[in-house]
Amino acid sequence: MKTIRRVFFCSILFLLSTGALFCESSKAQSYPSKTIKIIVSTAAGGAPDVIARRIADKLKSILHQSVVVENKPGATGNISAVMVANSAADGYTLLYYDSPIWAINPHLYQKLPYDPFKDLMPVAQTHLAPLFLVVPTALQINTVAQLIEYARKNPGKVSYASAGIGSSHHLTAEQFRSLANINIVHVPYKGGAPASVALSAGEVEMGFLSYPLAVAGVQSGKTKILGIGTAQRAPSFPDIPSIAESGLPGFDIYTTLGFLAPAGTPTDVVLKLSEAISLAIHEPDMKELVTSYGISLAPKISPAQFGAVMRAEFEKFGQIVKSSGARMD
Repeated sequence: MKTIRRVFFCSILFLLSTGALFCESSKAQSYPSKTIKIIVSTAAGGAPDVIARRIADKLKSILHQSVVVENKPGATGNISAVMVANSAADGYTLLYYDSPIWAINPHLYQKLPYDPFKDLMPVAQTHLAPLFLVVPTALQINTVAQLIEYARKNPGKVSYASAGIGSSHHLTAEQFRSLANINIVHVPYKGGAPASVALSAGEVEMGFLSYPLAVAGVQSGKTKILGIGTAQRAPSFPDIPSIAESGLPGFDIYTTLGFLAPAGTPTDVVLKLSEAISLAIHEPDMKELVTSYGISLAPKISPAQFGAVMRAEFEKFGQIVKSSGARMD
């Protein structure tokens, strides 16, 4: 009798498990059956928005389904992150943004309304976005080594512009300050554009800017680029030395762009999305677009590997935030 019961219960468990697997497989095969929504954490017109819209256009033909982009800017990405975290875990709502969502905000805010590692899950890493070290032309400094030497000879008298407290611009400069062992003063502005204007006007001696803003200053003749924040030179900008090779070994900092989904999204759906996004970002015309923003294509990795990248960035930026003393609440 016990043997019969055991066989009966084992049969039920087998049927339940195979049924669950069948359901998940069926979902992946039928996915997508309706419009996919991509939530972007910035206003329309910014680099993440433009790139997301280009990817969305390509996904339409790859997945044979409509894909729309919706902008939800504000609170350094927290608004959009909460929106996606609270969405159905079915693969029809995705978040597109960069490292602050998972690497910076958790350290800046005492009470974050989402947990990037519990409420969201990695889907696809797409691009790497470095910042460029810029100084006013009038400063007559031409290399990173010269800037460090100048700052050491003038402790507390060299100031740097950022796009605001806790921004990647701020934390990149803080890492520069720490590794160079120099005493420089933070001057936060309300965005990258005002910071760029301050550099061009000579209100500050240095700053880290996105490529479009850095190039605009160079073209006006008011600023110059000393280096790029990645450990090696970017293939798209071979004439711009890395900061690491120019006097600050070990300097390597950038943000990662990628897609996240609500936690609990079926694995097969995530893998299907990841592969489709990879196909989209590797199309030839995408390179020209991202290069115009100073952004490079990220290595192709699995969602699990992207998760490991997120965790590593979380640890890295956490140390920088702690060192800087930055807080947002």
